Amino acid sequence: MQFKTLPHKLVARICAYCRENNLLPPGQVRTTKLVYLVEYNYYGWEQKRLTDLDWVFWHYGPWSKTLSSVLTQDFHTPQENEIEPGKFRPVHWTPPQFDRPRLKFDNVELEGIIPTVLDRFAAMPYNELLDYVYFETAPMKDAVKGKPLDFSGIPKPQRFIDPISLLPAKLFNELREKFLQLHISKPSELRIGGTIDAELLRFVDALDEEGSFELPIGEVFVNDEVKSELREHSKD
Repeated sequence: MQFKTLPHKLVARICAYCRENNLLPPGQVRTTKLVYLVEYNYYGWEQKRLTDLDWVFWHYGPWSKTLSSVLTQDFHTPQENEIEPGKFRPVHWTPPQFDRPRLKFDNVELEGIIPTVLDRFAAMPYNELLDYVYFETAPMKDAVKGKPLDFSGIPKPQRFIDPISLLPAKLFNELREKFLQLHISKPSELRIGGTIDAELLRFVDALDEEGSFELPIGEVFVNDEVKSELREHSKD
């Protein structure tokens, strides 16, 4: 199945996700917010727009006239009934069938973003979903009603990098071997010639001081429970 535009395929993907996860087919409000959140997260990672949808600040935050036409005319998606301000009654309708394999995008980044967005927001209660897009997304921070939304203020997420992964393989293996050779002394081994090691005595004395103190490896904090255990070991 060929889709007219990328937004058409996004809407189809959202409908398929809801069907596969036993959720009610999403109405226009929820679908609009989910498409927006996919584009929002995509911009964060790639620092460029995913679609050319004409997002503006409207009644309940992000809204696109183009997307609204897609939902109404091409998907025949019904509008939810607002039972009171900000609360919508879920709608019952039958989305068209889609060829599942063709719903996957070639864009690897987008394929990582879509499941994350849908897993978090597809089943979120309406009031929480509306509050999130209204108060927690950057384009809405300084938005003016009826004016286009500015995506350029979306911060790029910080990718976690394990510092160990940056080590050369040879150095990593050397450090690993040294770590495996470390020997942790038992309390009974801390005695020298029948007397308690002087360093241990100084350490036990330091336990009586409040708060933190300095050791060769840096500043530490020992709570009362640990202090008591260490004193007991020093008496053995």
